[in-house]
Amino acid sequence: APRGGGVKRIITALIAGGLWLVVLFSHSFTLFWLTLTLLTALALYEYFAMLCSNSHKEDIVYGVLFGIIPCLAVFYKTPESSAVGLLVSLLLLFGLIIFRYRSYNGQGFDTLCRYCFGNVFIGFFASHIVLIMSKPNGPYWLLLLTGITIASDSAAYYIGSNFGKTKLCPSISPGKTVAGLIGGIAGGAIAGVIIAYIFLPGSFLVTIGLISIGIATISMGSDLIESMIKRATGIKDSGHILPGHGGILDRIDSLLAVAPVFFYLIHYGVLSIP
Repeated sequence: APRGGGVKRIITALIAGGLWLVVLFSHSFTLFWLTLTLLTALALYEYFAMLCSNSHKEDIVYGVLFGIIPCLAVFYKTPESSAVGLLVSLLLLFGLIIFRYRSYNGQGFDTLCRYCFGNVFIGFFASHIVLIMSKPNGPYWLLLLTGITIASDSAAYYIGSNFGKTKLCPSISPGKTVAGLIGGIAGGAIAGVIIAYIFLPGSFLVTIGLISIGIATISMGSDLIESMIKRATGIKDSGHILPGHGGILDRIDSLLAVAPVFFYLIHYGVLSIP
């Protein structure tokens, strides 16, 4: 995710955080579902805008329309609806690439792989954020998840900036360090335990702490995936909609891969409140 911006970055974070809390605790599943679908559509737009050449700009529209289908489908609040939405999304994408194959100048399969990845990594993964909301205590579970990822990201940045010497993945993200990784995991675990203690009384804090370590690790891996995409496309930020932060995809990248993991931990009772 992009760094810098000083005061502008802090103000944007405070406003975005406040709006997120309002949507979380609005007691309206429909409002949350619509908000996540909109954010997912914006992230998909940024992703496909990075990938599409000037001769294929119309594919951005198709990519967004197909990619948000899993998010639209989870209005029915079941993991099966998300899976069916992904299936429909991919089948439509297959048809698009076949229909337009000649225009891709021999790069049709490469284009298909890139577009399928976007539909899965953004559209399908993001739909699980809505599924988490549909669970009992959904707003509090999402507060825990976002708290872990934000704390992990912030701790990784500040520890890495001040103490990081050994690079983690310089070929993907030169700014990431081993110290940042350790700091991010510790920050995520501490935040997870504190949030669970305050907002999820009765939850087993040792389990929360161990799961928070895993979630923080995966979230940083998810962030590296987006860094890989930007490096492949030669673009610094996915967008400019958030002053000091870049695009929507830059902000939710750490959350995408962890959302399905977190949902299934709740769904199968690994995470629960007695």
